[in-house]
Amino acid sequence: MEMMFIGCGSAFTTKEYYQSNLLIMKNGKNFLLDIGTDARFALADLGMKATDIDAFTITHAHADHCGGMEWLAFSTKFIPNHPKPKLYGVGGLLHDVWNKTLSGGMDFIQGSFPTLNDYFDVHAIKETEGFTWEGILFKPIKTVHVMNDYKVADSYGYLIMDLETKYKVFFTGDTQFNLDDLIPGYVFADLILHECETSAFAS
Repeated sequence: MEMMFIGCGSAFTTKEYYQSNLLIMKNGKNFLLDIGTDARFALADLGMKATDIDAFTITHAHADHCGGMEWLAFSTKFIPNHPKPKLYGVGGLLHDVWNKTLSGGMDFIQGSFPTLNDYFDVHAIKETEGFTWEGILFKPIKTVHVMNDYKVADSYGYLIMDLETKYKVFFTGDTQFNLDDLIPGYVFADLILHECETSAFAS
């Protein structure tokens, strides 16, 4: 398993850093953990294109983490015989991403009314489940991204383990620094990739 940040910025970032996108490579295949709006530019800098992405997941429904899904969908759908990219994620999150973020630009194509399944090979999981891709286990951990007086915007970090080497990574997802939520991942991991709060208050 190889991991490369092809972006480490925020929703307000510049081209110098791009938005947060983590590229995971195994067995000659490519997996994106988050696909922000400018992922296509970050990938192009590496000489990669949409058809090089075999699978992906997202942490939450903000465009700097999932906005590139529209580009990936349209860039692969109309290529004859090209397999759909695999999309893994917690079912409730995928439902919200389609209905609240993507459907406005993607639910109508000349002659049809597509759904998320028409663009991607969707693998919806429960919060308590994980999924395996190319011998790598991904298990979601719900964290708190932002909150107001009556609602919490969840984000899903991932415990990631290469089943061949047993090397373990905790990618927190876009989350506040809440030890009660994060300790299980810290205990699990050989490597912690924490995004993005590191103080007791929301910046």
